[in-house]
Amino acid sequence: MIHTMEALETTIEDDHLHIVGFPLSLISVPRAMLLTYYILTLNRIMNKIPLFLIVLTGLSASLYSQEKEIHSERLTIGIAFYSLGYDYITRFDLHDGAPKYSGDYFYEVGINFLFPLNDRQQFETGIEYGYYRINIKPLIGTSYIEHISLIDIPINIRTSIGRSFFMTGGALIDFDIANSNIFDNQTGIGVNLAVGINYCFNNGLSISFSPYFKAHSVIPFSFGWGDNRLLETGCRFGMMVLL
Repeated sequence: MIHTMEALETTIEDDHLHIVGFPLSLISVPRAMLLTYYILTLNRIMNKIPLFLIVLTGLSASLYSQEKEIHSERLTIGIAFYSLGYDYITRFDLHDGAPKYSGDYFYEVGINFLFPLNDRQQFETGIEYGYYRINIKPLIGTSYIEHISLIDIPINIRTSIGRSFFMTGGALIDFDIANSNIFDNQTGIGVNLAVGINYCFNNGLSISFSPYFKAHSVIPFSFGWGDNRLLETGCRFGMMVLL
C-alpha cells in the first residue's frame, strides 16, 4: 500500500470526472469526487478572473473617457474668493525719504468662466473686484491707511495635472477705480500664477483651493514718478458648476 499522496490530476471525458493519483486506501471515492469538483470550480473561476478584470478595467476606462469627453465639452461657471495672504507695494524707483508700505488686509471676489480647449486645458476668464488696505509709514509723522480698488479681468490657461490637481496662469487686465493720490495708477497688464487642488462631485459641482501670486500693472498704462506696483499672495477658494 502506498502511503504518500501523489499529485492530483483531473480530466473531463464524456462529462464524467476521472480521479487519478489518490489510492482508494487513503481517500474514499465520494470525498475524492467532491474534492475534485471544488478544485475544478476554483480553477475555472481563476481562469475567468483575468478576463473579468480586463473587461472591468476597459469598462471603467471607457466610462471615465466618456465622462471626460462630456465634461470637456461643457462650459463651467463659478465664484471665487481671495484672501488669507499678504498685499504690499513695491517700488522700482527708491529714493531717500520715501515712505514705507505694508499690507494691512485685502480681499477679492469674482465670477469666473472656464471654456474647454482639450481634455487637459481650459481657457479661464471672468471679472473680479479687489480691495486692498495699505499701511503707510512716512519718514516723519504718524502712520495712516490708504486703499486701492481694482477691477481685474484674468486671461488664463488652466491645465489639469492628474484628476485632482491643476495649474493656472496668464495675464491680468487691471483697472484702478480708486484714483488714489498716494499710489501710482494701477491700470495696466499684470500676471498671475496658481497651483491648486480641485474636487468634483457627481452632480457637476466642484470646489477648489489654490495658493496664488499676482503682480498688478507690470506693464502700466500710465507712468508715475515712483512706479508703485501692487503685489499680492494668498489663497483662492473657488466653487464652480457645469452648465
